[in-house]
Amino acid sequence: GAKVCSVAGIAHPEGFERLLAELGAEVVKKHRFADHHFYVSQEMIDLMNEAWRMGAEVIVTTEKDAARFPLLPPTGLPVYSLRVQVETLEGAENFDSSFLRLLRDREKGRRNEARSSARGV
Repeated sequence: GAKVCSVAGIAHPEGFERLLAELGAEVVKKHRFADHHFYVSQEMIDLMNEAWRMGAEVIVTTEKDAARFPLLPPTGLPVYSLRVQVETLEGAENFDSSFLRLLRDREKGRRNEARSSARGV
């Protein structure tokens, strides 16, 4: 039931925002940034001030984004990151073998590319 300001610099922030609502948050402000956004201090200060004006009680971000936040000044608004874990319910063996095959193929491609570069191709 908390009033939340969401902050997301991920490819599809809609899922993150939907999850917050499903968890019972009232999202009063959504801040969306480009995937892999590099956060700067003034931007975060402005964001926090706006969240405060909008009546947010907390700021919630993804764990991925929180790792890229600059050191934040004490503001009175707590900042939380939401940890999301993926669990494969069906077909875990197929997923694992497909993922390992992808990694092997990628490594094989890198070795072939390195050989071609060494030969000047």
